[in-house]
Amino acid sequence: MIEFDIVAFLKTDTVLDGLLGASGSDSKIYPEQAQKNVSIDSLPYILYNIPSDGGFRENLREISMVFRIVAETYLEARAIRNRVTDLLDQEDRIRNFVTSSSYYIYYSKHVGGTNFKDPDIDAHNWTATFDMLYNPFVVVRPASEAEPYDSVNKVMAFQYGGSLVLNDMVVNNLQLGNKTITKVGLHLQNAATGADVIIDLTVDDAEQSRLATLPVGLRDQVQPSDITNLITTGNQKLGIKIKQIGSILSGENLTVDIYYR
Repeated sequence: MIEFDIVAFLKTDTVLDGLLGASGSDSKIYPEQAQKNVSIDSLPYILYNIPSDGGFRENLREISMVFRIVAETYLEARAIRNRVTDLLDQEDRIRNFVTSSSYYIYYSKHVGGTNFKDPDIDAHNWTATFDMLYNPFVVVRPASEAEPYDSVNKVMAFQYGGSLVLNDMVVNNLQLGNKTITKVGLHLQNAATGADVIIDLTVDDAEQSRLATLPVGLRDQVQPSDITNLITTGNQKLGIKIKQIGSILSGENLTVDIYYR
C-alpha cells in the first residue's frame, strides 16, 4: 500500500523525529484508527488516513492523504505541520521516495488543511491534506537521485492505451504557446520485447529529432531523456509520435511525461 511507503519516508527524517520526540521503537506516526491506543497518549503524534484512493489515468493512480498533527500547543502543532509540508509538498517537481520498493511518486501537492482545539484531550490538532499521483506498476525503480528537486520544470503526462502501434500519435495538435521543452520521460505498463521503444516530438506535424528511448524489457526509464531544448511559440502545435516499438511484444499502455518551462 502506498501509504506505508510515504510513512516510511517520513520516518527517515531526523528533524521530524526530533519534533515528535520519536524513539527507535515508537515513530509517533500512526494510522488514524490507532488514536485510542494507550501507547500514543503522550503528545505530540501524527495520525494519517487516505480519504480518497482515487481514479486511474491509464497506468497512473491518484490518491489524497491526510495527516493530523496532535500536539499540546498551537506552535508545536504548527512546527510539525510545517515539517511534514516541507517533506511532501513537491508540487510539480518529480520526487522519488527512496524508501519505496514498489511505487514511483510523480506528484505530491499540499491542497489544504485546518487547525482546531480538541477540548476532550486539551490538545491542538492541525491537519494537512496532500494530493498525490503515482505509478503502482513499477518493477524497475528509477535511481534514488532521479530528479529529486526539479524546481524549474513543470510536467505534463499523456497516456496511450493498449498495444503500441508504429507511427501512431500519442497526442497531436497540442497548442502550448511559448514553452521550452527540456526532457521526456517514458513509462509502460507492460514492457516491450525485441526492441526499444522510441518516441519523437513533432511541431506542426514535422518531426523534430527530439528522441526519447525506453530500453527493451523495462517499464520505466532510470532518468528522463534530456533533449535539445524544443521551443514552441504562438500557435505552433506539439505532437508525440511513436517512432519504434518492440519487435516481439510492442509494449502496452504508454505514459509520456513532457518536462517544460
